[in-house]
Amino acid sequence: MFGSVMLDVAAEHVSGWYKHEVHAINLTLGISLAVFINVDTFLQTQFLRYNPAVREKIVEAANAAAKN
Repeated sequence: MFGSVMLDVAAEHVSGWYKHEVHAINLTLGISLAVFINVDTFLQTQFLRYNPAVREKIVEAANAAAKN
């Protein structure tokens, strides 16, 4: 019985460590990818906000893609 309690505690400890490490790796990978591919969402949002014709074309293309 004592061994199974110790095993449960150890498993919970490893699980918490694993979740923390995976979160840190995913965060680092996400930021690195965003910087690497130069994602500028503010510029894209501003462009679409002030160009309604382009925005409408993108909406039409998205709707057509969603139907397929």
